[in-house]
This record gives sequence, C-alpha cells and structure tokens, in this order.
Amino acid sequence: MVTVQHHCDISFDSSSTWLDALKTAEINGDSEIFFPKGVYHFYSGTKQKHFFISNNDESVKQIVFYLGGKKDLKICGDDAKFIFHGRLLPFVLEKSRNISISGISIDFASPFHFETELLDTDGKSSLLRVPGKWHLENGMLVVFDDGLDVINGKMIFTPYRKDNGEFTDTCGYHVQNKDFICEKENELLRVPVGMKTTHPNLFVRHQARHTPAILIDRSEDTVLENITVHHAEGMAVVGQNSRNICLDHLRVVPPENRDLSVTDDAIHLSECEGRIEIRNCVFLETIDDAINVHGMYRRLKKAGNTMLMEACHFQQFGLWDGKPGDILELVKAETLQPYAQIRCKEFLPGTRQLYCLELEDPLPPEYVDGDIVRIMRSAEMEVVISNNVMSNNMFRGILLSGAKSGLIENNKIHSPGNGIYISGDANYWYESGPVRKLEICGNTFDHCAYLDPNTVPINIDPIVLKKVPGFYYHGTVSVHDNIFRTKDTDLVLKAHSAAELNFYNNSLVTDSGTGTEPRLNADCGKVVTANV
Repeated sequence: MVTVQHHCDISFDSSSTWLDALKTAEINGDSEIFFPKGVYHFYSGTKQKHFFISNNDESVKQIVFYLGGKKDLKICGDDAKFIFHGRLLPFVLEKSRNISISGISIDFASPFHFETELLDTDGKSSLLRVPGKWHLENGMLVVFDDGLDVINGKMIFTPYRKDNGEFTDTCGYHVQNKDFICEKENELLRVPVGMKTTHPNLFVRHQARHTPAILIDRSEDTVLENITVHHAEGMAVVGQNSRNICLDHLRVVPPENRDLSVTDDAIHLSECEGRIEIRNCVFLETIDDAINVHGMYRRLKKAGNTMLMEACHFQQFGLWDGKPGDILELVKAETLQPYAQIRCKEFLPGTRQLYCLELEDPLPPEYVDGDIVRIMRSAEMEVVISNNVMSNNMFRGILLSGAKSGLIENNKIHSPGNGIYISGDANYWYESGPVRKLEICGNTFDHCAYLDPNTVPINIDPIVLKKVPGFYYHGTVSVHDNIFRTKDTDLVLKAHSAAELNFYNNSLVTDSGTGTEPRLNADCGKVVTANV
C-alpha cells in the first residue's frame, strides 16, 4: 500500500502528491493507494483530455485523478476530504478494470451555482442578494472568466424552500445573461425579469454540465463505496458504455454551508451492461433526477453505399462503442415497435454525430431510411436499486429504461415529480428502451409529485406516438408491498404499453384521510390487482 502524504497548507496542490503516489504504486506493484484523514486541496489537473459525456457537455477536461487503462487498483481514504479549485474533473475511469474508490468526499471551493435571496420585484425586474465571487462586464455576469463560463448564455433561477429543501416551481426562470445591474458594491444583482415566488430563496445555475465528480467510461467492474459528493458542475456520477457498476453507501448531499448538492442528476448511467447495483445510498437536493439508467436509440441512414448511424441528441454525440458482431435492433420511432435484428460487421468513427457501419446482414424490406436502432448489448443489463433515500430531486426520483430486468426495492422517495418513471423515447431524448421484467416492492413514496399535479408516484409512460394494437413496449411489471403517502389523492400509478401489470398488497396514507385503497390508471395488456 502506498500512503499519500498529507499537507496542512491550504495552498499546497495535492495533485502532485497524488501523481507521485500513483507512479510509486506502479513501480512497486502496489494495488492500493491510501489517503490519511485530512483535507486535501487540488488546484490543477494531471491529465488534459477532450471527453464526450452522456447527457453532459463535451469539452477539454482538466482531470485530477485520471485512471486510463488502470487495472486492479484501490483508492481509499480514512474520511479524506477532497476540495477542488476551479473547473476540474475529479475522477475519470477510462477503459479501466476492477477499480475501487472509497472513504473520500468531493467538494468544490467555488460552487457552480449561487444560492440567492429575492429582496424585491416590481414585475419587470427583480433584486437579489447573490453571495459568492462574481462581477459584471457590460451587463453580463462573469464567474470563472474562462472559455466555458456561462457558455450557454443563460442562467436558471429555481425557487426553493430553505426550511425543508423542497422546490416551489417546476421550471423556474430562464434568464439570458445580459442587462444585469450591480447594486451596493456587487452584493446585490438586479435581473431584468419579474419573479414571483412563495419563498424568497432561489438556486441560480450559471454553468453548463462540464465536470461531473466521477466519470466511468468504457470500464468494467467498478466499485464506488462510502463516498460523499457535495458538489459538481453537472452530475455526481456518470457511467457510460461500461460493464458491472456497484455504488454502495454513496451520498450526494449538500455540505453544511449550502442547500444544493449537484446541479444536475446525482447518478446517470447510459448504455451500460452487466449488473448495475445502487444500494444504501442517499441523494438529496439535486436540480435533476436522483437516478437515471437508460439505453440509447440512434437513427440509421443510407448515404450512397454507406450506412450511417446518427446520434440524435447533442449530449449523446461522440458516445460510440460499437463492436464487430454487435446485434442491432431496428425500431419504428412512432410506435417504438422493433421489427428486425441485424448483425454489424464493422463500426468506423465518422464524425461526433455519425458512425459508419458495415452490415453483415441485409436490411429487411420493412426498413425505411431514418428508422431507429439500438445496440443490444445494453439490453441485457440487470439493474438493482435497493435501500436508498431520495429527496427533493428535481424532477424525479428514479428513471429506468433499456434493461433485461429491474428490481427497485426498499427505497424512500420524496420527489417533486414522479417518484419512479419508466419510459422509452425515440423522438427527443432518445433514451431506450423497454424493460422486460420489473419489480417495484417495499418502497415508501413520501408525498411524491408534491410540485406537479400531473405526475404520480409511479409512471410507466413510454412515448408512443402511434399505438399498434396488440403491441406493448414494456414486459411484466409487478408493483407490490409499497407504501404511498399523499396529500389528498388515491391515484398512485399510471401505466400504459406494458404487457402485464401486477398491483397488489400496496397501502395508502393520505393527509386528508380520503380514499381507502391506492388506485391506478392502466392501459396494459393484462392488469392483475389484489387491492383495488
């Protein structure tokens, strides 16, 4: 085991000691690197590399812990606190195998959001107290003053309750970064939008999604255990094109001096394979979902004698991991109905948006240029989400699609929108695909959908634009032995396009005392109920 030297000086850049420890471990053949208890500050990356990151933004990343091609390595700490300064990407696991990280926490010295207070509004403009480092240049807010600073040209103001962390608006205010006015020596900011909120506190997300806390890319057998992520620019953990991921006792929670943890999803796993386990975790106060696990649809096209596979959403560009012999499933976008499978002989990178294919099998006669396709390796994914706590994740708790099997058990979910959302979409996000067998049991849905009356604790809602009689997108879904706590409604589940839905032994508690049994609204092939 190699022990990293701890320096008490806050100005010391621990990036150098980490790199020295990694080199020592490689020379000596050690498989474990240990960080003693203490606070470690990181000011610079040890690796610079361009990355495409699923549902995040592409750019050149300054990476501190770069684990490219590493195998059989443990990075562990004794409550080691990592503080990152600037736009750094803390961890990247790229084409790695059997990597374990544990016993650390991740935070940033300067967060990628503001927590503000609305002082006054006249209907046309609003005055806010904005703590933190910022200044104005020609009416534009500047925070980090680098090439990625407020790159999308807008900021999102999201109202919330400071006393309990609940959100109070489904979308907040999207404000262009212009025509701002400083008042009282940069402490106050006047925004050219009239804001109305029931509570005066607003999160201001002023950056995009460039530096998640941990990226797992094309890796295998990854374990993240006893880790706390307090903040990141984007998501806490992103996994893509990877096999076998275990997240155990992972906490994505705000630090004591802030109200928000990460500015987007806590966990986002895209087109992964094998067994995915998320257990004993806590995900609090995020401006997007707690857990999102999905496959990916792409569009198939002909260009002369060349077949092209096209990524359809800009945050899915560059995510190519096709392999010779892969089976591709062809799907009609309007119906989401698969109609053929073909084998691919070769994948050749084209552009960030296009992949060139050589097919081993001929295209079926039903094929129409522009049909949807998915790589079937990720369709064999098995997902277990167990014993987790999720609260105030805008907008939903758990999203799951594109798995052979899913088990969602013994979780506690308090979400402003759907507690669990089982979808499938080939028209906007292109997140695939069906779940063949899903069990939802032993969960407590505590006032889910508290902000959006059009949502429910459990929503099985594939985006089917044109229904085909007798076709059901999802397979068998069993919902049993759950507790639903609601304000005044007994409708707890909406579902359509599942071949079989079993609903039994669920209980309902309403604040108003209305309703005696939980109710569902289902349009599925077969519906079996025992307590409705």
